Amino acid sequence: MLKHRIIVSVLMVALILFALLIYLLREHQVIVGKLVFSYNQRICVLVNQHINCLVEGTNPTVSPDGNTIAFEVSSGSPDFAKYIYIIDSNGTGITQVTYGSVYDESPSWSPDGKQIAFSSNRDVGWEIYIVTLANREISRITHNTDEEFGPTWSPDGQKIAFMSRPSIDSHFSIYSINVDGTNLHRLTNGNWDDARPNWSHSGAELVFESSRDGNWEIYTMQSDGSNQLRLTDHPSTDWGAVWSPDDTQIAFLSARDNRTVIASPERTRIDLFQIYIMNVSSRKITQLTHKLFGTFEDVDWSGSN
Repeated sequence: MLKHRIIVSVLMVALILFALLIYLLREHQVIVGKLVFSYNQRICVLVNQHINCLVEGTNPTVSPDGNTIAFEVSSGSPDFAKYIYIIDSNGTGITQVTYGSVYDESPSWSPDGKQIAFSSNRDVGWEIYIVTLANREISRITHNTDEEFGPTWSPDGQKIAFMSRPSIDSHFSIYSINVDGTNLHRLTNGNWDDARPNWSHSGAELVFESSRDGNWEIYTMQSDGSNQLRLTDHPSTDWGAVWSPDDTQIAFLSARDNRTVIASPERTRIDLFQIYIMNVSSRKITQLTHKLFGTFEDVDWSGSN
């Protein structure tokens, strides 16, 4: 009789553990690869479902091999400048890459990991630049009167897509250009904002955010600008989308869990963002992070741990 009770108890515990496992797999998205992001102005890494925050900074992007993170750091008074830094993904070896009394931001790795594209006002206006890490040589890619931000490198290393606007009072559109500065091509055009393009790993598509339907939503298009499709449909702001390493999922930021904070002294209500994952084929969306306080920004996704 005692042996029978022990067997029954063991089976009950096993069933409870199995049910708990099913719940966790259903409720929590399993991430393959390495997800980097900024959380409360700190550069953080999500590996094996564990968040590890490394250093203060914003706008992180992870190298193709997953070993290095590029990000931007504001200098504060008296310069009020912003520079590009790199750090090993384990939190060691932080190095400043760009210098000067300028704003350098939105870094993006080349596919071979040897260069970083970024936007800067180091000359007359906001343009797209490339820095070679071996010698810190900086070359200017765009030469326009428009303001250009947010470069993203094509996986074949031949093109850079970015967002551009004629002035601060106008709308953003998305363009692509060869890395040698030739063949500028406009991909989107409308009386709305299209912003933050991110190239798929196959090179066939770009994901971006747009306000064209009256609210910030996530869209995709072919790399030539054709077949522009809306992916999200929610009254909250959806933005900052990036592809998974196999292009089957998209990570993005949203305030659809309705967390806000009141900012003083204007008493303005500010959205606080969480990270969500969308299955591209089914459009199913899963909330990845569930922080009660603070906000997430600037997501990137690498296939290497």
